[in-house]
Amino acid sequence: HATRCFDPQDFLNHGILPRSCVRAQLFDRLRQTLPRSISNTRWQKVIAAYRHHPFVRARDNEPESDGPFGFLAPPPVTHFLAGGETIVDLATAYRSEFGNDTLFSCYLGATRPCFVKFRRDEADGSALHHAIEYLWRMTRDDSVDDGLAVFVGNGTTIPAKAIVKVIIVEQRPKMVATRRRQRNQAVD
Repeated sequence: HATRCFDPQDFLNHGILPRSCVRAQLFDRLRQTLPRSISNTRWQKVIAAYRHHPFVRARDNEPESDGPFGFLAPPPVTHFLAGGETIVDLATAYRSEFGNDTLFSCYLGATRPCFVKFRRDEADGSALHHAIEYLWRMTRDDSVDDGLAVFVGNGTTIPAKAIVKVIIVEQRPKMVATRRRQRNQAVD
């Protein structure tokens, strides 16, 4: 499960919850990261704009969109480490209300990218199919897209006892070194 978290211990204590179960808590935590000068009235306008967005309403009507989601391997899903759909949609609503990206900046500053490794004990034919196809493509050096190796929880919590570990992704130093190399190559 690729995501960002305020506290990695939350996964070990509560498991991986569906989007519908964490949304209110996420909104509360995000509100706490914002400057105090933002009134509750304006914050509620942001929440209302988020809830009325067509993509959000469509996802809310599809049980399979409630998650949680999991992937067999991290490489194809690293873009989720910047923020999931809920955050991106809420940040868009915030930008419409305030004309800036403060919400997204505060979110990135208050959270850490991570992979949550979990175990599934139940038989799941769909997951087995994805695993076999993933391995087949990897042995052929075929590309692996995000949707291929996915576990969809359909609104069911992955319990805390199934969490194997939370791996914090420290990506900034590597990114800085890569950018320096790219700049130096451009100068040469």
